[in-house]
Amino acid sequence: MIRKKLSAVAVATAVLAAGLVGFGASPAFAAGGCSSLTRDNQNITGSCHGSVEISWTCSSDLFNTLNKKVMNTGAGLSFTFKACNQGVPRGIGIRSL
Repeated sequence: MIRKKLSAVAVATAVLAAGLVGFGASPAFAAGGCSSLTRDNQNITGSCHGSVEISWTCSSDLFNTLNKKVMNTGAGLSFTFKACNQGVPRGIGIRSL
């Protein structure tokens, strides 16, 4: 009895996942993560997959303002963006979306 219920749940989950992907939803890797994230002068460079939010502060900011950027990279993407107009990025954080 338990085996039949688990099997039914597995089939329902597979059908739901296939249907969502078929209707344009993101597949399972959309949760996101980064294999590398570095800073170089005023830039942040990374290699990520899925949806991630990158946060940082700039060394020149006296108020220590938290900056955020959302990246939707799909299966994988390398990127570089200017994080600070002056100073260097510090306290870089990653949050999976």
